[in-house]
Amino acid sequence: MEAQEQILSAHIGHALPSDELRNIGLATSGYSGAGFWQLVRDARRVARKKRRPVCGDDFLSIVPPLEALAEAESCPICVHVAGHAVRKFFNFMYLCLQNLTTVGIR
Repeated sequence: MEAQEQILSAHIGHALPSDELRNIGLATSGYSGAGFWQLVRDARRVARKKRRPVCGDDFLSIVPPLEALAEAESCPICVHVAGHAVRKFFNFMYLCLQNLTTVGIR
């Protein structure tokens, strides 16, 4: 989160209060670099339309609110994500076996 705060300060061009930076960092945890950069551009656009410098509320007005998932909703998501991990593991094992047969075992 500290890295996000530093990136945010660099892209805005002026310092925001540390509590605003912390709130934005919490609200954007999990954002990719590209998603974070898009958020910065959108917040600058909001501030430009209002003819003022960028503030923390510009970011928080764009970020969708976090919603807690019920257990019935989170379980299928966890299974889905675990499926990605299993697939990655088998892809890795397949590549390892291919390298063994390509090089040859003596």
